[in-house]
Amino acid sequence: MDIERLKQQAFVCCPFDLLVNKYLPTLLKEHINPEIGLNGEILDQFQRPKFKKVAKILKKEGLICSPQDLCREDKKSIGSCISI
Repeated sequence: MDIERLKQQAFVCCPFDLLVNKYLPTLLKEHINPEIGLNGEILDQFQRPKFKKVAKILKKEGLICSPQDLCREDKKSIGSCISI
């Protein structure tokens, strides 16, 4: 299996705050799918518009956020990762 195909099927776990503050540019550059970690502190720290902005960026770049997203195309979601 070549590296590009492997990247399409792999996910890197990354808490949302680290994604936003540090790793988003790298994941976009390398086209690596994030598995975004959310906890109560992150949900308190960030407002809905920030989640939407990141989801829009990921969707525009063709990235998905978890293997479950492959099956949830029909549900209402923000971009392709954060269900509402």
